[in-house]
Order: sequence, then C-alpha cells, then structure tokens
Amino acid sequence: MKSQTTPLPLPLVAIWALLLLVALAFGWLMRQTLNLSERRAAFVSAVTHELRTPLTTFRLYTEMLSEGWPRIQNNNRSISNTLREANRLTHLVENVLAYARLEHGGRPFGMKC
Repeated sequence: MKSQTTPLPLPLVAIWALLLLVALAFGWLMRQTLNLSERRAAFVSAVTHELRTPLTTFRLYTEMLSEGWPRIQNNNRSISNTLREANRLTHLVENVLAYARLEHGGRPFGMKC
C-alpha cells in the first residue's frame, strides 16, 4: 500500500517562512544591540580613563600646595602642567558633550577633534 503525501497548504508555508524571517530579524536586532552596548561600554571606559589623568594631576598639586611645599608654590612647570591638564580636561568634556548632542539629534557645535 502506497502512502500519499499531501502537499502543505500555501498559507501554512507562508506562515512558517514569515516566522523564520521574524526570527532572523530578531537575531540581527539583538546582535546590533549587543554591539552598541559593547561600544558604549568601551567609550565610557576610555572617557573615565582620560578624566582620571587630569584629575590626578589637580589632586597632586593641590595636596602639595596645601601642605606648603615651597618648591611647588613658585614653580612655573607645575603651573603649566596644571594648565595643560585643565585644557585637556575641558577639551575632553566638550567632545563628550558634543557626542551626546549628536546622539540625541542635536547639532555638534563646539566639537573638537
């Protein structure tokens, strides 16, 4: 006795194809979300690292001045280091703010490279 196989109805095939397409789209969306999350984490890590350097310099010179180190009080090199780190910190904060404005659809005025 031969068994007859009936072809699947077209609507059932279309539904399965649609479900497969939805699953693939969901997988792609999740992959993109994870990539964005990883990039943001790397960005935050880099910004945090860059903020710590000038803040450490400010803390060092402030502590030395508060303790009355005579070599620091009249040292132009210390002052120029502090000024350089202040400029670096300002530049970094301006870039982060410009990036945030870009992400929220704003204009990137004042952005520096």
